[in-house]
Amino acid sequence: TGNAFKMERVDARAAGLPHAPIEAIRGDDARHNAAALKALLMGAPGPYRDAVLFNAAGALLVAGRGSDWHERAAMAAEALDSGRAMALLEQWIALAR
Repeated sequence: TGNAFKMERVDARAAGLPHAPIEAIRGDDARHNAAALKALLMGAPGPYRDAVLFNAAGALLVAGRGSDWHERAAMAAEALDSGRAMALLEQWIALAR
């Protein structure tokens, strides 16, 4: 029918990413969160980046892109590392002004 779905429990290790406790990515005030986002988009490694890569890999799965979790996480990393994600944020900021 096209409406079928599959439930699956998976963690970051399925994408080749390290597991980190939730405290490692917990946000704070707006200034802290903005700095964390900017660092992420500038290529800073760490649990915040890993969480974003894993969640993006999940979105790519839903979109039917990539063949496995590793490939999807690599696709997300390429979007960050190439500067495309930062460029998109800058476009959104310009539109909001």
